[in-house]
Amino acid sequence: MLPRYADQSTDQLAQLVEDNANEFMRALAQDSAGELVTTPELTRFSNTAILSPMFNGVIQSCLTSEWVEAAIVETEAYFRARRRPVAFWWLGPSARPADLDAHLVRRGWQLYDLHAPSMTVDLHRLPTAVETPPDFSLEVVRDAAGAQAWAEAFNLIYQAPAFAGQAWADALNRFGVDQAPFRLYLGRLGGRVVATNMLVCAGGVAGVFGVGVMPEARGQGIGKAITLRPYLDARDEGYSIGVLFSTEMGHPVYRRLGFEDVGTISRYLWRAG
Repeated sequence: MLPRYADQSTDQLAQLVEDNANEFMRALAQDSAGELVTTPELTRFSNTAILSPMFNGVIQSCLTSEWVEAAIVETEAYFRARRRPVAFWWLGPSARPADLDAHLVRRGWQLYDLHAPSMTVDLHRLPTAVETPPDFSLEVVRDAAGAQAWAEAFNLIYQAPAFAGQAWADALNRFGVDQAPFRLYLGRLGGRVVATNMLVCAGGVAGVFGVGVMPEARGQGIGKAITLRPYLDARDEGYSIGVLFSTEMGHPVYRRLGFEDVGTISRYLWRAG
């Protein structure tokens, strides 16, 4: 049975945010070019077909202080052996030791997200409608053309390198729309793509990634609309809890929608030297 919001403590909700991300990363490794290596200490995953730290990284760290340095060195060797130039190390509330971030920094891993707010919401308390311009529309990506439009919009919104958005278009095409562990959403204003979102139902909860709106389309309710639609779809599919980890810009939007802060998630980026 999927968890209900009212049954969860704050610590449990924070763990559900981490569980959603962890299960998502594990699912991304199920591609034919993916690999997942799980030990009691940590999980490493890689995808030799997709150049993105979202598809190459480390989750579920439970290291002793005595072994942490060696584990980081082994992890770097793991990605080099697979010719992966970038990777993320994810740190949620369960990550150990408590000073793992300091060890990563000493090894040259770069801070990417520091204590990004983990947020949760009771999906049954979300508003069901938002006022938007009359020529705004929302759609679920169902083909390669839509995936490419999503990738290009994502890169523009986040001022990201070309590979960042392209990774998701490539992954959708590799998995197939109906088999992918994520669902892409596009928002259009007057027919032009201006907003993106991604729904990830994993770990018993509904999470979103890549929520964004073009600067010229902000302030019109589009951010709220593109955020709500995937969650409402997930609610219709039986989910009760919505999760995410927020950017600084998105945080007040989510708070106004009823999201609560329950913890933090950090990410550190490794680049092959």
